[in-house]
Amino acid sequence: MRATSPLERWAKCLNWVYLWWMKAYSQDLCLHTLQAVDAGQTKATVAQPFAVSLATVTRYVARRAATGHVRPRTSPGRPPRIPRSAYTAVRAQVERRPDAANAEHAAAWEETHGVRVSPWGCPLGRGGLSAA
Repeated sequence: MRATSPLERWAKCLNWVYLWWMKAYSQDLCLHTLQAVDAGQTKATVAQPFAVSLATVTRYVARRAATGHVRPRTSPGRPPRIPRSAYTAVRAQVERRPDAANAEHAAAWEETHGVRVSPWGCPLGRGGLSAA
């Protein structure tokens, strides 16, 4: 059935936004779900009182069987342009020119190391890497 009223259309839109930005279940809920399965309850009966899907319970059980735990996975993200192993070179550059702006440090880093870094996001001159 099509959503006809503006209120129904708005509710449908909010539902999609909620599903798009939905967060993972808490670790506590995951552990309680697995404890109930370990106690002998079926996955279907466990899913209902915890308000999770049968697929979620099955996924938790399978992940624990495969990995031995159900800790959340980390998102790897993008590797940094300047690796931690090069921080000594960063410190040396900042010590040579402590009064230079980040934009100047970024340009010098690109010139000497061939890696272009953003003057706003690079560790040059911030967070313990400054000459001071």
